[in-house]
Amino acid sequence: MAVRDSVETNFFGSIHNIQKTWEVYDWICVSLRIAILCSYIISQSVISCCQRFLKFSVQNHLMNILLKINQTLCNCVPFFGKHLQQVLPKAISFISERVLPGLEKLSQVVQLCFQLHVVEMTLKDKKNVQIFVTAESDDLNLYDENNRVMTTLLISNHRSINDYVLINYLLQHSGYNSISFANKREILKNFWSTGELSFPRLKFLTWGKVVNFPHLSLIKNILIKDENSFVMPKEIKQHLSKDGNEVVTIFPEVNILTTELSIVQRKLNQDYSFVAKFYNVLYPRFKSFISVVRCFGNINRVKTKHHSSVFDNAKKILNNGVDKFVIKASSQSENTVEQDFAQASMVLGLQNSYGGEIKEEPSKCNNGKQEKAVPKELIRVNRNLFDFTIVYYKPKCTNTKFDHDHLNGQFKLHNGYQLEQVNPSFFEMLQPEKVSIEENPTYTTTKPPIVIMIHIKKHELGPLLPAKGRNLEKWLENQWSQKDKLIDCIENGISIR
Repeated sequence: MAVRDSVETNFFGSIHNIQKTWEVYDWICVSLRIAILCSYIISQSVISCCQRFLKFSVQNHLMNILLKINQTLCNCVPFFGKHLQQVLPKAISFISERVLPGLEKLSQVVQLCFQLHVVEMTLKDKKNVQIFVTAESDDLNLYDENNRVMTTLLISNHRSINDYVLINYLLQHSGYNSISFANKREILKNFWSTGELSFPRLKFLTWGKVVNFPHLSLIKNILIKDENSFVMPKEIKQHLSKDGNEVVTIFPEVNILTTELSIVQRKLNQDYSFVAKFYNVLYPRFKSFISVVRCFGNINRVKTKHHSSVFDNAKKILNNGVDKFVIKASSQSENTVEQDFAQASMVLGLQNSYGGEIKEEPSKCNNGKQEKAVPKELIRVNRNLFDFTIVYYKPKCTNTKFDHDHLNGQFKLHNGYQLEQVNPSFFEMLQPEKVSIEENPTYTTTKPPIVIMIHIKKHELGPLLPAKGRNLEKWLENQWSQKDKLIDCIENGISIR
């Protein structure tokens, strides 16, 4: 029952509304769009299976034994033995140097095409979907002074599965290199030839995976794992060292705020008075946020402060004496200088000269010889993290003359319209317009409009890097408390005309 309700909430929406309002044209268009998106998932799965099979075949330890057997047998063949002996090593080299990198690039193109296409299907030029960024929002600065993407942390509340698409949409239109959807083919062609994008790369940390594509492994994690699953800092660092600088986004709430979960949360607030009370957001999970902060701190060589330095020094004096304490302090002075410089460089926005680049150990090829590690892109961590507040509204006409406020301010009247917070389903966003804007620019949709309000707030990341886990939890809880109040302020400030 829980799985069915979750699928209905996220993908289908209200079955009653679909049966009542959808026409045959809507069903045909949405079915075709779902088929296109599923084709990307199937293609990616096939490519991934081919990659794993070829990697296992080439990098397997048995391949060394097979090469020795091939060499022994070919030595027994007169005249052509030397030529036959080179066939298998050349085939392995071709697969390693040409086929596997080609499949990896093809996999990235499929994922990029999916990201562009799903945004185009759901948010492109839809007159019944209006996106507004509040006037008090901070600028979403994801580039350094040389117009290079910085590794940036985004956190956001979670209102709909369309949040993933919405953040993709915002980043594809952010910065100095915002894109035009008419040039989607040029974007894919340029990425295939150069590997460069005209907008920041984006990854989501969700359900223990680093993804921006509905992999089958992600679906498996959703089915078998709980909301507290997270990605270890070491894995995040390895991912950044492999793919380079990109935007990392997490939804600390994990689940989508629904009426049922809101009622359960209010019940828990009544039973446990010490728990922070939220009405417009769900209580955040902390592990993913702490994991990302720990990873960024490790990249900038900022150590976590586990205890107060005063108590640490007093303990060393009592246990080891003053002389040993002085020797210990002098031996650690160099590390302390590096740590302080790294933390100061993060706060001031300077480049960390002490590190930040991932050091790779030399790898070994099949014949046992060491190869030089391929130099990785320097990881540039943004000195700010950005906090998104996303709310979906759907205005409804009402005949009530008196202003009213339902429980916790969810509904209010604005000049005869009742403003309702909604969780739009994926099918609802895929539903096409009856007439395209190009055919009729003056066309006015008859569908109920969806208003998406976004507030962006930036915070300095430097003070969070050395903080203890408990302090990070308290900081995130305070931000969610402010976000809860902010949503009420956003709703009160909306004017419908």
